[in-house]
Amino acid sequence: MRILYIAPAHPALRRDNDRPYKGSIFFRHPDYDFLRTKAIHKDIDYIDERITTLEYRPCDLVLIPVLTSTLHRAVEIGALFRRERTPVIFFGPLARIGQNYLLNHCDSVVIGDIGYALSEIISDLETNSLKRIYLARGVSFPINRSAENLPGFVRDYSRLRLLFGCGCPDHKEWCYEYYLFPEPVFCPVGIGLHLLSTMKRKRVVLIDDGIDSNPDYYLEFFKWSWPFHKEWIVTASGKIFDHPDLLLAMKRAGVRVIILKPDFYKDRSYRQLGKDLTFIHHLRMIPGVTIRLDPEITSDLIDEVLSLPADFALFPTLTPIPFTEEYESLRPVVDDFDFFDYGHPVIPDLNPGLIERVKDRYYSLDQIYRRLTRSIARIGFYNTFSYLLPINLALRQNFLEGIPYPP
Repeated sequence: MRILYIAPAHPALRRDNDRPYKGSIFFRHPDYDFLRTKAIHKDIDYIDERITTLEYRPCDLVLIPVLTSTLHRAVEIGALFRRERTPVIFFGPLARIGQNYLLNHCDSVVIGDIGYALSEIISDLETNSLKRIYLARGVSFPINRSAENLPGFVRDYSRLRLLFGCGCPDHKEWCYEYYLFPEPVFCPVGIGLHLLSTMKRKRVVLIDDGIDSNPDYYLEFFKWSWPFHKEWIVTASGKIFDHPDLLLAMKRAGVRVIILKPDFYKDRSYRQLGKDLTFIHHLRMIPGVTIRLDPEITSDLIDEVLSLPADFALFPTLTPIPFTEEYESLRPVVDDFDFFDYGHPVIPDLNPGLIERVKDRYYSLDQIYRRLTRSIARIGFYNTFSYLLPINLALRQNFLEGIPYPP
């Protein structure tokens, strides 16, 4: 049975014929759900529109992950294959909250984990009895990493996922993970360590949505992971500073970069922000902040962010998720879902000019140089030139190329 897994790309990232890839390779990884489905069913091919131009090819089934910014493209791709009577299945967070809309454009939707539901889907397809809705009641953890070696993907990083669910301390209704996995599921520590042991690359991006959402779990995981001598990029909320034992375990395990979620910047005074970021520096780790751009931002934001001892910053825009109450209450001024990419202003009173000025100033070469010289004595030569500088240059490249937000 030939299965085709197609990862649709945002228009700003979609590759055209033989033209160069768009955006920094630093952020370009194969879809993690594909790595897990490949571990379940070997005869599955992968098309990622960021690195491959999509053309029709005969197959028995098409799987398409759907986010808001790729919804229209997913519908286009689905129509292409359905015209040839090939079944198309949509999955992802929108399958739970917008299933009625999606079912108008596909044969089936999967609510929950596509990896867990795949065996049932294949069995039904063989008997020509596909269901309209598949409800996955578990999560599949095994990974096949062969796609990481495809041309166009970053060569020295692998990704790992231990948490399937939302790690946000509040405002979970803004998080896709909350709708995909309303009840968080953690990979057993033993299985997680096994997945880590089979990973050949030294640098790991832990794509869990907040490692402080379950500090005891991650404390145990990092305690046992240090013998593998990996170097980590992780994400945490501001509550990570309530768990100094976890921070120390992360340092010993080789964590190099901590990306702090929007609550960190939103809920602290300027003085406390500086104190916490400096503490991460003292542990010889690199702190990055996430600043959600909403209608409350002013021009003062630029100077305040530049003066913080953060080594880089991400600037997603406040973007509601369709088919939710928050979407209706915010009354978006843009109805083209292609712009719901966390890079464009889609709600009222969000100043697009100010957004561009913030990014232009922050990602300028002189500011990158300033951050480099300020932090090198604290975090060391290796961390500076292996992480701080590449991350800043990657963010600058995406900004200059008009990539809305690091994928």
